[in-house]
Amino acid sequence: MTVQPSEFELTDQQVIEDLIYQIHEGEQSLSEPVTTENLVVEAADVLKLIEASQQHNPVDIELHCVIKGDLCIETQIQSGLHIGGRVDGSVYVCNGGSIEKSLHIAKAGSIEGNLYIWSEGYIGQNLLIEGHIEGTLNIRKDGAIKGHLMVRTEGSLGGNLTIKGEVAGLVDLDGSFEGTCRFLSEASIITIGSLRGARFAHHVDFNDYVSLKECDFRGFPSFDKCTFSGQNLFDSASGRQKIRTDFTKPFQIGDEIGLYRQLRRVYENSSNRPGASDFYFREMEARKNHVKQTAFRRTPFLAIALPVNLLKSFEFATLWLYRTVSSYGLNPYRAAAWFIATVFVSACVFAVAGVSLSETASNADGSLRDIHNRIGSIGSWRDASDVLTFSFKSMVSFFSPPKAILTSGEQWLQHFLRFIGPILLSQIVLSTREKVAR
Repeated sequence: MTVQPSEFELTDQQVIEDLIYQIHEGEQSLSEPVTTENLVVEAADVLKLIEASQQHNPVDIELHCVIKGDLCIETQIQSGLHIGGRVDGSVYVCNGGSIEKSLHIAKAGSIEGNLYIWSEGYIGQNLLIEGHIEGTLNIRKDGAIKGHLMVRTEGSLGGNLTIKGEVAGLVDLDGSFEGTCRFLSEASIITIGSLRGARFAHHVDFNDYVSLKECDFRGFPSFDKCTFSGQNLFDSASGRQKIRTDFTKPFQIGDEIGLYRQLRRVYENSSNRPGASDFYFREMEARKNHVKQTAFRRTPFLAIALPVNLLKSFEFATLWLYRTVSSYGLNPYRAAAWFIATVFVSACVFAVAGVSLSETASNADGSLRDIHNRIGSIGSWRDASDVLTFSFKSMVSFFSPPKAILTSGEQWLQHFLRFIGPILLSQIVLSTREKVAR
């Protein structure tokens, strides 16, 4: 009896063996997905398939199937590797093995075990994770990724993330991380490129092995799970730390204010006052710039625009003065300099305009009387000392100013000194407290 071909059912292993035979004969290549979603194959057979492909036509390999066992890559794969199915074991790139292009775990792809890159193994371009890794992602000290490590928003990691080896490009952590994340690379600094969608289940410490100078924080929801213990995490070329804002997609001022506020709170919660003061300064600068941009925004309704613009202008002037006087309450030397300068300038004005200072003297019967000493110009060190003392007392005596016979203009100057003096003193005290607390 003749058996028709349709009556035969090939096992999954026979399908792979047949495909390997076709590759050797030049009848098939791996430029298209080599397996179907219904195919279940052993990891050893997949490795034979990859090896056969590399000998004849090294193009990117797409695997949309269930792979049983551990996929251990110990040879050079000249192309990229795309995992669109499920790997029931772990994936190892080790013992000098490499993927010369990119390793891509697609949205429908998953690794039920771990992904290890170690023992002189490396990925020549990028590691892109859009699917799920149930276990650990571990780049050991003797492993490397020569491109970027990207965990997209849809990507997730059920185990720990540990980076001890080199990642030459950026590390984008936009996915979900159920385990701990540790950055311990001694080979090179790990440059974080994005935390926009990162969801951390456990505490994450960004230490001295990490750089956040290129990081995009917009939309980052897990500030409460982070501490920043590294000394040079952010760009501090201008003297104070700041985040990068010149991305391709425009950075909104409102986003910038919110991010600096979040970073300031993280540093405050970890009792890092210098870092908190840097981000407080940046937050206030962003707020001032935001007010400046909206102070004179054009609107067709003049009746509404005028009071709104006046309020914005007043707010901008307040913030500008706050920065000029004491760097937002962070610089006691600047506030003290303004206090001293105000005393000297006002003393010069009083001396030039002429002022009659009051002194108290005793009569023969023991009663007191006021003596008015008119100073029209500085004629002696005593006169200079008297007018400086008068200006100083006017600034520190809010409720009981020194007595003198003043003209109308001099009275207004003394009112100004009585108003500005306590403000400058409070700025000196508060900024000194902030500096000492560091």
